[in-house]
Order: sequence, then structure tokens, then C-alpha cells
Amino acid sequence: MNRKKFDILLKLKKIKKNKSLSSLTLLIKEKEKLAKISKTLLEMLETSNYPKNEILSTSLLKQISNYQEKLQKKLETSNNRKKYLLSEISSNLKHISKLTKQTETIKEKIFELEREQSANKEKKAEINILNKSSI
Repeated sequence: MNRKKFDILLKLKKIKKNKSLSSLTLLIKEKEKLAKISKTLLEMLETSNYPKNEILSTSLLKQISNYQEKLQKKLETSNNRKKYLLSEISSNLKHISKLTKQTETIKEKIFELEREQSANKEKKAEINILNKSSI
């Protein structure tokens, strides 16, 4: 492959890496939002406990338990989403490291091509010098 193809490939890898980095930042922001939501839901769950030393009607007991049940479902959904985000973040990090390795390999190939081209130029220059001196 020639240098232009490697340069284009290098640019494509950089674009993919930038896209992956931007999606990673979005995932991290969403994870932080979920942490705040989970904290708020836990606080709401703690404050929604049954009142102590009070006589409660059955309708009030039902309302409180339904409210707590809904909060627990939301908290469970939030925790499941957090687990999913963590797996997405780790896969994204793996993808970014893979792209980084590929970029390094491409840069090494470009360096090797440049070295070969300069060696070929030196050989041609030596041949030209030998040909001129023999004439």
C-alpha cells in the first residue's frame, strides 16, 4: 500500500476514535445522572416509611405501600440501566484502545514506507553518482 492509502486510513481511524470518545463522554454523563436519580429515589424511599406511633387506615397503608413499590421498581430500573451503561462504557473503552493500537500500527507502517522511500532515493543517488563518475 502506498502512503496516501495509509494517510486516509489513519484519518478514518482518528474520526472513529473521536466518535467513540464523544459517545463515551455521553455515556459517562448519563451514568452520573443515573447516580443522582438513584440517590434521590433512595432518599424518597427512606422518607416514605410508615409513620411511627400513629394509627393508620387501610387506605393510607395501601397508598404508602403502592408508592414504595413504585419507587422500588424505578430504583430497580435505574440500577439495571446503570449496569447496562457500565457494560457499554467498558466495551467502548475496549473499542477505543483497539483503535489506538490500529492507529499506532498505521503510523509505524507510514514510518517504514518513508524509511524505504528514503533508502531507495539514496540508492538511486548512489547509482547516479557512480554512473556520472564512470562517464
